[in-house]
Amino acid sequence: MVLFAATSSLQARPLTVDDIIDMVSVGGNSHLAPDGYQETVLMSPDGRQVFFSKSVAEWASNQRRSTFYFIDSDGSNLTALPELEGGSAFRYSPRGTYLSFTRAVDGVAQVFALAPEARTVTQLSRHPTDVFTYAWTGDESTIYFAAEDARSPEEQRRYEMGADWFFVDEGPNGRIAASWRNLWQLSLSDSASTQISSEEFIVDELDVSPDGARVAFVARPDNRRNYPHAAELHVVDTTDGEISRLTNNRAPESMPLWSPDGTRLAYYAPDDENYELTKGYLWIIDPDTGQYRKLLSQSAGDIYSLTWSADGRSLLFSEQQGMDRNLFRLDVEDDVLSAVTTGSGTTTVLAFSADQSRMAFSYTDFETPLDIYTANTDMSDIVRLTHENPWIEEDITLARTEIVRWESADGLEIEGILSVPGDYDGQDRIPLLVMIHGGPNQQFANEFYYDVHLYAGLGYAVLGGNIRGSSGYGDDFIQALIGQVSDGEYEDVMAGVDYVIDRGIADPDRLAVRGWSWGGVLGSWVITQTDRFKAASIGAGVMSWLSEMGPGFNWDLTEWYMDESHWDDPDGWREVSSLTYVQNVTTPSLIIHGDDDWYSSYNQSLIFYTALRDIGKAPARFISYPGRGHEDFDPWAQRARYDEEVRWMQRYVNGVDWRLPERE
Repeated sequence: MVLFAATSSLQARPLTVDDIIDMVSVGGNSHLAPDGYQETVLMSPDGRQVFFSKSVAEWASNQRRSTFYFIDSDGSNLTALPELEGGSAFRYSPRGTYLSFTRAVDGVAQVFALAPEARTVTQLSRHPTDVFTYAWTGDESTIYFAAEDARSPEEQRRYEMGADWFFVDEGPNGRIAASWRNLWQLSLSDSASTQISSEEFIVDELDVSPDGARVAFVARPDNRRNYPHAAELHVVDTTDGEISRLTNNRAPESMPLWSPDGTRLAYYAPDDENYELTKGYLWIIDPDTGQYRKLLSQSAGDIYSLTWSADGRSLLFSEQQGMDRNLFRLDVEDDVLSAVTTGSGTTTVLAFSADQSRMAFSYTDFETPLDIYTANTDMSDIVRLTHENPWIEEDITLARTEIVRWESADGLEIEGILSVPGDYDGQDRIPLLVMIHGGPNQQFANEFYYDVHLYAGLGYAVLGGNIRGSSGYGDDFIQALIGQVSDGEYEDVMAGVDYVIDRGIADPDRLAVRGWSWGGVLGSWVITQTDRFKAASIGAGVMSWLSEMGPGFNWDLTEWYMDESHWDDPDGWREVSSLTYVQNVTTPSLIIHGDDDWYSSYNQSLIFYTALRDIGKAPARFISYPGRGHEDFDPWAQRARYDEEVRWMQRYVNGVDWRLPERE
């Protein structure tokens, strides 16, 4: 059962590349925005108002521009807020008196506040370095924030003269030079800032106790890449600055959250000793005694928008379970998980009222683009607040998508999505595009995939498998990737391909594969192991694990999937690297990478492409995007990426000279 169904019964045309980029994005991770970007959705503490942002492509400036709005929870009184342009890190103060945010002043991020009724904006902080993260006290008198230590005047003078060298992975430095990041207190009464901690650590997250007497925070003792497990949970007394370290292990803690009575902390971590390969668990700790316990009933997939119930008896959050995401309540004392919503699709709670009686959430499914809604927490009295892309329902022939399952070579059941063109009658075999997700512990879900509808509109069937290592299916399924990097994943993918062929849908002579990030890792492996694919698009991948350890952010291979480090077992690392088998590739391959990518280093694609070009068994092209990161593509760059990829697929899969029309 779906919560919200498309209303049109007669669509006119397929989705185009420009349609995708022109879509208005609200309430979730933008499909075309820079790395880490997310539209903001907040609910006022009294539940009467929702604040949200949306982004649109601005072609003249070649960026996505955000605009901000208030709207009443009943869907009335939509009000634009042009005075907030350029803001980020939005928060309602606990009583709803202010809407705070950060904005750069002379290149330094400062805290500002908007009084919603008066619509006046006031600068609250004047700190010498960027405010990274911040939180209000319950009485709205104080803001606690994290900021980097400032250089002394002499250090700043020397730096500006060119003394910018540094020791990598020492002190606060990682791959770039940095400073220690400490806690500060900002008093709203006199705008005075007071330093709370002066430690050699880096504060990442924080939460203030209800009485304002303590701040819980996560901090790292250094900034070394590939050492995320160094993060630990701390509490500081705001009166005397005394810091208590609550955890001491090799597992990263995150999401610290005080209970309403201030006696307990909830947090998220994979384990209490080592960085085990798990989907992560919720924990409860008494900061006074250090006693903690693990909550086991939340056990399937990633969680979103964690919050305590007003009575402190339970935790509320959205969780991914298989293809669907819903709202759940976890009883803290009994460790019992119960579903609050049970819909088909992706329901992500984004904000609650202070008493959790009402919530703002986003919803999407295979045929419904994401929009924002409000409802009572029991999912009664649903109100749709946004309807940003109605033309999709009115004008577009969408793909038809079903959830499918198949058995891999070792008997492991794989779940995935299979989409076909909206007007497909099943009489003829059609080309198949295999999409490989990133992560590797991401997943395909019951949500609106722009690329699926694009390729279905071009006549392709599209298969996306939640192969071993994917999230949403519990620890056993994530851990099925241990010792099976490349080989086991490959068998999962190819069993899915054969499944679609056996159903009489896919033409075995017209197969294509595309992947990004870990999807690029596996996509490059697939084409070294088989000649069945007629075209491949490989984005931001890693093809030589030995050369990636250091330049890239790939601690997962070392921590989880390989038995030994690369210096102890170089042959084992070569065996799971697609570069080792590059001479086997006969698939025409398009390689895509941004040269400022710090997750999968740019040289990986350059190495693989150079080998393909010099071996010369199949056509190969490499598109380099200067200044772009892992997924940081502006509108014109994104358009060019789609243009070249679709052209490549159409040429080598269907023998068609496809061209993207000029943009008017």
